[in-house]
Formats: sequence, C-alpha cells, structure tokens
Amino acid sequence: MDDRREASGKRTLPANPGVILSTLDRAACAVYKKTDESMIGHALTSYDAVCEQAEGSLSSRIAGKLGISARIIKPIKRSIASAVEHSAIFNYIGEILDSLLSCSVRVWGIFTMSFGLYTALVFLIRSLAFTKGEANIMTLYTAAVIVLLSIPLMMAGGTLASAVTGSRIASFVLFRMIGVSRERFEREREVIGRSNIAFVCGMILGLLTFFLSPVLILIGLVGLTTVYLVLQTPEIGVIAAIFITPFSPHSMPLALLVVFITLCYIIKLMLGKRTVRFELFDATVLAFMAVTFFGGIFSVSPETSLKPAMLLCVFMCGYFLTVNLLRTTEWMLRAVGAFVISSFLVAALGVYENFFGTLSTTWQDAEMFSDIEGRVISTFGNPNVLAEFIIMTLPLTAAIFLCSKGASGKLASFALFACGGGCLIYTWSRGAWLGFMFAVMFFILLYSYRSMILIFFGIGLLPFLPFVLPESIISRFTSIGSVADSSTSYRIHIWEACLKLARDNLAGGIGVGEGAFALVYPRYTLAGIESAPHSHNLYLQITIECGIFGLLIFLALLFLFFQSGISFIKHKSDYPETVKMKHAKVICLAGMSGIFAILVQGMTDYVWYNYRVFFIFWLCLGVTMAARRSAISERVQPEEDPLSLELPLDTETKPAKHKGVNAK
Repeated sequence: MDDRREASGKRTLPANPGVILSTLDRAACAVYKKTDESMIGHALTSYDAVCEQAEGSLSSRIAGKLGISARIIKPIKRSIASAVEHSAIFNYIGEILDSLLSCSVRVWGIFTMSFGLYTALVFLIRSLAFTKGEANIMTLYTAAVIVLLSIPLMMAGGTLASAVTGSRIASFVLFRMIGVSRERFEREREVIGRSNIAFVCGMILGLLTFFLSPVLILIGLVGLTTVYLVLQTPEIGVIAAIFITPFSPHSMPLALLVVFITLCYIIKLMLGKRTVRFELFDATVLAFMAVTFFGGIFSVSPETSLKPAMLLCVFMCGYFLTVNLLRTTEWMLRAVGAFVISSFLVAALGVYENFFGTLSTTWQDAEMFSDIEGRVISTFGNPNVLAEFIIMTLPLTAAIFLCSKGASGKLASFALFACGGGCLIYTWSRGAWLGFMFAVMFFILLYSYRSMILIFFGIGLLPFLPFVLPESIISRFTSIGSVADSSTSYRIHIWEACLKLARDNLAGGIGVGEGAFALVYPRYTLAGIESAPHSHNLYLQITIECGIFGLLIFLALLFLFFQSGISFIKHKSDYPETVKMKHAKVICLAGMSGIFAILVQGMTDYVWYNYRVFFIFWLCLGVTMAARRSAISERVQPEEDPLSLELPLDTETKPAKHKGVNAK
C-alpha cells in the first residue's frame, strides 16, 4: 500500500493525536505570549504599579504630613480601649458564658427535657381549652424532638465544653467552619450545675410557648449566642451573613446584621485588634457608594428613593467588612465554604422542586415552550434571580474541586457542582446560561494557556450537541434573540423606551429605586408596555438612576477589580509558589468568573433588582479581593495546605500534586 502511494506521488500522513495536541499547544502558547506583550495584557496586569502611584500621590503625602492618625485617631482608640477593658458588662457576659460551658452535660439534658415536656403540656392545654385552630401541631412535633435530644444528654458526663471539643461534628462546625476560638473550650474546668435550677429554667421556657412558638424561642437563644460571638469575633458575622442571605425572606434583617457587624468591627478597630486596608479599588467602591447615596437624595422622588439608596449603601458595606475581616487564608476559606454550602442547599431545594414540587409557569412563554413544565425558584421566588445566585457561587464550588486533594474531596465537591449545575438548567434562564458559558471560558483561558485546547475541542464538539442534549434545552437556548419569544420582545420594547429616558437624564439620573423609575418611565413607554419595574439591563439601569458619572465609576470599578485579580494570578514573585498561594489564585479566579457571569447576564436583565443578589454581589467581590490580599500578606509564611481545614472528607495523608494557575 505504501509503494502504491509513493508511485502515484500522493502521500497521506496518518492523523497523529500527539501532533495535533502539540500544534494546538504551540498555538495557545503563542496567543498567550502575544496577549501578555500587548497593550491590553500590560494594562490588565499592572494593578500593583497603579496602586503604588496612587499611594505616592499628592493627597497621600499631605495626609501623612498632617499626622491625623497619630494626633487624633490613636488617642481616641486608647481611650475607648481603656473603657472597654474595664467594662463590667463585658466581664459579666464572659463569666456567664464560662459558667454555661462548665455546666455538666447531664444538667443540660435535664434543662432540655424540662423544656420539651412543658412545651408539650402547653400544647395539650391549648388543645383542650381553646378551639382546634389555636393549637399548632408543629409545637407538639418540636417538643417531641427536644425530649428525644435530651435523653443522650442526660446519659453523658463531663462539661459542655469537653463534650463539644470531643465531638468531631461539633468541632468541625464550630472551630473549622464558623471559626470559634478553641482556647475558651479547652480550659481546665470544674464541673458545675444544679439539676433543680436547670429544671426550673426549662419549665419557664416551656411555659413561654403559650405566647411564643418554641421554634422562635430556640432561634432567639441561637441568636443571642451569635450576637455574643460576633461581638467577640466580627469575622463570624461575615460568615453568617454569607450563609443565611439566600434563605432570608426579607432584606431588612440582613441590613441590620450588616450594621451590627460594622459596629463590632469598629469597636475592634478602636481597640487596635483589627486593621483597615484601603486600596485604589476600594476608593472606586466608596465613590460608587457615594453616587448611590446621592442618587437617593437628589431624586425626582426623594421620599421613595432615600430608603432604597441607604439600603444599597448598607449592603455595599459588606464588601469592606469582607475584605478587611477575612485577613487570613483560613478565614477566606471559611467564607468560600459558606458560599459553597449555602449554594448547594439552595440548588438541592431547586432540584427537589423540579422532580417532586410545584413548578412556576409565571416567567415563561407557555405557547413557545410548551415542552417545559415549569421553572424552579427555590428560596428566591423568581427563576432568574435564583439563576443569578447560582452562577455567582458555582465557580467557587469548581475551585474547591480543583484545590481539594484525595478522591473523597474531589467526589464531594463534584457532587455539589453537579447539583448546582442541574438547578441552573432547571431555572431555564437563558441569560444565566449564557453568562455561565462565558464564565467557564473566562476561567479556562486564565487558568492555564493549555486550557485553551479545551476550548478548541469544545468548539469542535458543538455540532454534536443536538444529539446529546434534550430538545427542550436546545430549543430554549437557540431562542435567544428571537423576537417571537414574548420575553425577548418585551425586553426590546423596554430598552427602546429606557434608552430615551437615559438620554434625557444623562447628567445626574432620575434617582435610585422603583419609585423614581415608576414615576418617569410612563412618559417614555411604548404602546403595550405601559409599566415595567426596571430597564432589564444592569448598565442601562445604573445610567438611568445615577447618570453617566455613575456608570463610568462602575465601569472603572469593574476594570480595577479584574485588573487586580489578573495581576495577582499572572504575577510571579521572588517568593516560592506555595500550595496556599496556588489555592488562593484558583479561588480568586473563580470569584472573578462568578462576577463575570452575572455581568454578562446583566446585559439582558437588571440583576440587582433583588436586594439579596445585590448583597451577594458585593460579598463575592470582597471574598475575591480577600483571597488576593490574604495570600500576598502570608506569602512568606511556611508551607501548609489550608484546604485541610475545610475538607474533612479528605482522609489521605499522601502529598498530592496541585495544579495551580499557570503564570505563563
């Protein structure tokens, strides 16, 4: 056969996969090299140089010469520290906590048993003395659970502190995930506690269920404990805020939590136990916060704009709390863990809802997509809002998968990612799908230049997707941009009206909030779209509310955010590339990918319409920047694997090879 080929003058080279891969590898390397050497590449990796120039500016030198910190701030801090250290309230609270930890577990069991029995007794009294509707059966169920939990407690010995430190689950939740100090629990204690006092206290709480739900009483006890922990360690408040935000039905409790964490942080700051780190990017966040606040004052409807503007500013404080309190890799990883776990719980509820629950058909064109039974909403009440939360947090789950070592950690994180991906599909949010696809490409391109080969193969596999994916997904995705879809045509008409609205109010905007928008939009509305809650475009909405200056500040904020992250990922320092640094780079890249995903979706929807999504957006910014800053501040510390704190499923002790972000 070879002789015939040579005789005919035609020679066919066999397809060699090694040749193809090496060719693609060289092509990807060449593209990356050209990009690094280009003006764009230099601009995206020069954040540190820009910050150095900003620190050496005239305003910084003037502030240093005035000596405001030494003359004013430090004396105030010393006086506050002295007052707090001699405060009887703080000392009394600490003594109470130590006493509770020193109580026998058996005494706690008697307290719990008494609480459960009297709760059941109150339920029976209400059932017999009042109408049937007065007694809630959930009260009886709660009482039964409390009684059952009290049995193993009454059979145990030792103090509550020793029981907590001896429990693997309690130790992991309190010490590793939440970040409670272990030192307070490991002190040598004398067992105290009186059974009669514990029984009476449980009885009092049980009788209170006549007026309050036992669930509310338990939540109140947990809340008081959390308040004390946050007062002692404000970082715990940030972790709690990240975790509970997707499950909070109202935004006002979240705002109060942020205010409380801020006050706790300020107290620690005045005591000299915390620091403030302020960079150029932080200045743009502060500027955008100021623009938002003034958008509530100088509004066409100040009475309706001031409250939402103040609420937005409070939630933006979440960024400063996150980036200043998560000052170590361990705290940063706890925040990432809170994001991952809360995202999984929300996604799991959405997947359950798709197969066993009631699906929502409010946000879909039933005629065009008759093959879709409905869309999941989970804890957010809207499938698009749920998708926005998923695409912001799902890349962090992917980062945990890449950073974890051992089969158990990989398998667990992959299961979490698969659950989130399934929930994202069942939201049927095309804008979120598109944003997540761009985020995946963004992550792959920056993770390593060899990752570009995956994109080449992915493009080659696109023609085969119709044979793999269900028809419902294909038809839903290919309908993007189709004016036949009522959702698309609805948005196009709103954009036409909002472009005119923005053009006429380009200088200062109309003000923040639904009230101002509802007041002005009807003047520009087209026939058939007389009312709309917003412009269905993030950038257009910012321009409408805050004017062109608000949009420019936001774009500058985004540029510095991505510039700082890319500079960190691509930077090669004189220090060794430790495992901790590699993990921080992967998490930083994942955070940027999540933000990039929602910014892409923001082109087709106003993703900040939901306050919880708005808050999570700034928390994600904070965690991403905290990954960079904590790694830089700890780069001279000894090598260790920080993920061992966060992935208890890993039981392997053999050193694993970690694939970090390739700097070149």
